Amino acid sequence: MADNLSLSSRSSTLAANQKGGSMGLSGNIDPAAILLQQQLAGGVPSKPPAGGYTGGALQNGTAAASTAAIPPIPEVVKAPEFQLFKEAEHNAELLSGLNELRNENFLCDVTLMADDKPFSAHRAVLAATTEGLKHIINYVYTSELKLNMTNIREVLAAAAHMQLKAATNFSITFLKHEISVFNCVDIIQISEQFELPEVEEKAYSFIAQHLNELVKTEEIQKLSIENMSFLLDSNGLKNVSELELFEATRQWLMFDQNRYQYIRPLMEKIRFPQIPPRDLLRYVNFVDFMRIECNYLLLEASNYHMLPHSQPILQSVRTQVRSNDFRMVVVGGVDQQDRVSNQLLALTPDVSKSDFLPPMHEGLCSHCVAVLNNFLYVLGGQNLFDERGNTAVNSVVRYDPRFNIWMRIASMNDKRAGFTVSVVDNRLYALGGVNAAGRLSSMECYSLEDDRWRYVASVQTGLCDHAESVHGNLLYVSGGFKEGRFSNQLLAYSPRHDTWHERAPMNVPRGWHTMIAFGENIFVTGGNAGLNKRVDIHETEIYSVMSNQWTMVSPLPLPQSEGGVCFHNNKIVIIGGYSWTHQKCVNTIQAYDPATDTWERPGNLPIELSGVKAAVLSIPYSLSSGGKKPSSGMSWPPRSSRSLNASGMGANSLPLGSLNDPMNMGGLRDSLGSMSKTGTGGFGGGNRGYAPSEVGSIAPSMSRPGTFGDSASRAQSIAGDDLGEAVGARGSYRGAPAFGSGPSERGYNGQY
Repeated sequence: MADNLSLSSRSSTLAANQKGGSMGLSGNIDPAAILLQQQLAGGVPSKPPAGGYTGGALQNGTAAASTAAIPPIPEVVKAPEFQLFKEAEHNAELLSGLNELRNENFLCDVTLMADDKPFSAHRAVLAATTEGLKHIINYVYTSELKLNMTNIREVLAAAAHMQLKAATNFSITFLKHEISVFNCVDIIQISEQFELPEVEEKAYSFIAQHLNELVKTEEIQKLSIENMSFLLDSNGLKNVSELELFEATRQWLMFDQNRYQYIRPLMEKIRFPQIPPRDLLRYVNFVDFMRIECNYLLLEASNYHMLPHSQPILQSVRTQVRSNDFRMVVVGGVDQQDRVSNQLLALTPDVSKSDFLPPMHEGLCSHCVAVLNNFLYVLGGQNLFDERGNTAVNSVVRYDPRFNIWMRIASMNDKRAGFTVSVVDNRLYALGGVNAAGRLSSMECYSLEDDRWRYVASVQTGLCDHAESVHGNLLYVSGGFKEGRFSNQLLAYSPRHDTWHERAPMNVPRGWHTMIAFGENIFVTGGNAGLNKRVDIHETEIYSVMSNQWTMVSPLPLPQSEGGVCFHNNKIVIIGGYSWTHQKCVNTIQAYDPATDTWERPGNLPIELSGVKAAVLSIPYSLSSGGKKPSSGMSWPPRSSRSLNASGMGANSLPLGSLNDPMNMGGLRDSLGSMSKTGTGGFGGGNRGYAPSEVGSIAPSMSRPGTFGDSASRAQSIAGDDLGEAVGARGSYRGAPAFGSGPSERGYNGQY
């Protein structure tokens, strides 16, 4: 073969050809040697011979010859006229002698001061030592420091050695202002070398906001494994998708084979469940190391996408939104002209700006919202404003900020408006409310594993316009309208035992109020207590879960009813509502600080709304548009579109298919399911569900059948330890029938 051809035989071949001899091509001659010979002779063919080269060393006319094919011809070099000799010890002896002169303070012509201590030196030696020291000496004399990216390391080293804090501070300021896409990695390395945390934080923050630009340059290859790991752990990365992060990380790994050992640690930081299935198939599935070493990550993403209803409980670090942007989201509501909104308004923390998220399928008021692992559920309500709840609906939709899409889930058993929804142990509980049949006492529970609603223990009598909050594993319900009057009752429900218990009543009866838990307390404010004449309630009270007592605190400055409430930045925020004093919807935002017992007005909504709901969501940076406010007010669904169809849904509802399969998973299930021959079997079916494993990835688990059966098959309740705080002198009671039996439980008797 050509690779076994010795140098001597190749030389003989070359000599024979140069003499005009002829040698036929054979399997023992590397075609690359012939091409190289022709190149040396100046006769390079423009095209390969017909039929191509044989021997396999050339492909498509491209040379792949070894550089050792022909020995180099030595150049003729004249003998030098003289030879140079250098004493190796001379420099050391010279510097040693100069140091002795410095120690004796002989011929020294400069004195340096550090911490008020003088140091004598020779100016010429200092000036010739380093560029950085030159600048430091110039700074000592002139207080001026010339900095650039070329001398910054030496200046920092000299400033640190001489303990010149001002020079170091100048260098820090320079680096923070100098950061760009082309030097940010170098600046991170400088900040790490000289322990400059301010600069390091600023550089990482810059990279987080400009990573999409950095990945297009060679600078990203300078990042160390520590740098890459830190960046991929960050929630502050902006303007870059998970797919782009994957590709940037792949290129970084492939740049140097010594980095292959980091494939799994870095790939585990990519949030594959947040990459659309089509992109997983097109760009990720065919990468070799993903199919071999990181197959379990693809399986996790596959499981996540194939069980959309269960996604809120299929949680690992890779399913979390990569964002630190937590927004108060205002959902729906009705304005002064009784127009029902379908908008989602995401307020910035200082509420000075807002962004519009994708609108709901229909306008809603008197509805409920719930957040489960950063998924927003919107339940029930009315798509036409009606005080008696005649237009109540039972629809339930879910918004996913990860993909910015809506999905319909199973509808509630009962149509409800003016009700409450709570989240306990990854289940939703809808209680009470009103519809065309009257007030409801029923409560139903939604299970994500099988996308079903089941009745659980009801309250004794029909109840609407109450408020709820969750503390620990108990669901608390306060006030509301029942039996022809507003109530001050406080109830506690244990999902574990399916029982209700009374707790200490509020000081003030109220309905349409707001209620929220914080710490070991429950906060209640606002609402209305009048019957024939509406009366706004200023009083604010806090319930101690531990002592079972209510305490009055600072009153609500601008009382309102039907407002939204959320806990954000350690403050309780009341949003919008209706003022019975002024007979109008309001746009006020009021924030209560429990630490100081004070109220403040951080801002206003862009429009007056009542019957609104509020929640806190982590919003991807890609959804932030810079906080543009609407130029001409909110947008509204057409009035004609709010009419109900036969199923009780608004005519402008999204098609069921597009909501139930928003990622178009139907055509992708087989492909995703075949990502691994060693997978965990089929998906779905029976009572099979998925839950987080101990190591943080998604692992299969069997859901407990019969845990939440229909009301007729529920097991008898037994009080347990978690009810110790909820059992008081008033005792407990079992649930009553779903609807009130007497005439007083139908409608509002003209007083509501």
